[in-house]
Amino acid sequence: MIISGKQVIVRLKEEIQNILKKYSGTPHISIIFNHEDEPSISYTKSISKVARENGFRLTLYEVDSNTQEDELKEILISLAEDDDVDGIIVTRPYVSRMKTEFINLIPRWKDIDGQTDANIAALYKKEEGLFPATPLAVMEFFKEVNYTLAGKHVVIIGRSTTVGLPLYHLILREDATCTICHSKTSNLKYFTNQADVVISAAGVPGLITEDMVERATFLIDVAINIVDGKVVGDMAINFEEKDYYQEDLLFLTPVPGGVGPVTSYMLLLNTLKGMQKRHKLK
Repeated sequence: MIISGKQVIVRLKEEIQNILKKYSGTPHISIIFNHEDEPSISYTKSISKVARENGFRLTLYEVDSNTQEDELKEILISLAEDDDVDGIIVTRPYVSRMKTEFINLIPRWKDIDGQTDANIAALYKKEEGLFPATPLAVMEFFKEVNYTLAGKHVVIIGRSTTVGLPLYHLILREDATCTICHSKTSNLKYFTNQADVVISAAGVPGLITEDMVERATFLIDVAINIVDGKVVGDMAINFEEKDYYQEDLLFLTPVPGGVGPVTSYMLLLNTLKGMQKRHKLK
């Protein structure tokens, strides 16, 4: 069974609107982005489109490699202290002068991309917090089909601080056994063929082939790679092959149209959760 991002988004939109009905104001997100960097621009456009479509207000701050440290610090302090601002995002890759201590100027409940030390610590310590959007998006696919992770063996490929590592901790919260593989892992196939769930976020096209996931019941491809002008994931698998997959037994997420589109919605839900914690929502 292929689970598309559109399928998950239908449920998330309804959840967001149900929360907004109880709130008289308009949630306000501020985004600091590098207008010299194409991925930063693209990410900002994607978030902005989804936010506006769902009734959120956006304020954008353009910075670049020439922006002075004092200016960056001043922007963040101003947003942190402004009670009208409900969520703050600093897009990746960060401006070269954007130091870690600057990110930590963002208050815990306005840090809707889960990048501050306070939220990272909360994730690792199994406390409440706002966590990175892409790992949260992955978890929504399990929720969509009521897939129970407890007792399952999950293999994550990729150990980035934005996907692999936070996802590891979210999965442990569900009582699964979790293994992280990475570029230095020898015999990757040995690990993936033991897994009930394989999640790939390595950014290596064709990394995972059908013979590497023979036991798996859930495959999630987080990667976005460009090959010959086309968007592809890490999994070189025929998602339309019905006989091999026994559709009723295996869940799959496609690329494009899988985890990626859901990520922006997790930022909106993080904003609403932060507002609840800051007592702007009941």
